[in-house]
Amino acid sequence: MGMREKAETTLGHLSTVKAASEGAEEAEALDSLRSELLEVSERISYLASNAMRLRNEGVPLSEISEIAAAADAIKKAHSRFEENPKATTLRRGTGWKSLKDKLDALARNGRLIQAGDWKTYFEEKYFKGLPPDQRENTLAPTPANKKAIANYRTLYKEFIQYRNQIPNNPEEFKSLRDLSEQLTDVTFQDDVPEDVRIFLNATSTGAALDLLTSEVLDWLRENHLSSNFIVRAKAI
Repeated sequence: MGMREKAETTLGHLSTVKAASEGAEEAEALDSLRSELLEVSERISYLASNAMRLRNEGVPLSEISEIAAAADAIKKAHSRFEENPKATTLRRGTGWKSLKDKLDALARNGRLIQAGDWKTYFEEKYFKGLPPDQRENTLAPTPANKKAIANYRTLYKEFIQYRNQIPNNPEEFKSLRDLSEQLTDVTFQDDVPEDVRIFLNATSTGAALDLLTSEVLDWLRENHLSSNFIVRAKAI
């Protein structure tokens, strides 16, 4: 019987004994113990569900060292409770506190380790391009690049949220893969001549005529952009 199954069995015993026990005091004591275990049990159950999804996606998972200590504490509590199914049995000595501390350590450290495994896999497996602001800084502000970076920004915003949030189901994993592929497929005009880049950057505040070289004019004509610009005299 695995750690999770033993924990669930213990919870089941608590519920069963509560229903069958004589006296409100014992029932109340058992219910209190059950509530204490339930919170950490839900956290561990969440880790187990995540681990199953990650394994199904081929994500390598690190060993969680706290599992052995938690499993041993559960086994001891389970054995004592089967021998004498009373709340006082579990409360006796330091066993109950030790059990809760070890389960809490498992849930807390297990989540950190799992998050680290996912982050490593995410960065190695999926799209590795620059964030939108950094990518935009490498581009000449051509109409094609402006359109492409807007699309890139929208896709990246949805994509990057998965870096710190493990997908909850197969559909979200598929969505992540699709976003990664779409980002990879976004194309930019990276081969823009330096004179053209300087001219386009200057147009946002007003480009001087000496920046409008023959190379710039030829490039604008070739890309059907010459009609996008007008000459305006500065106020004197």
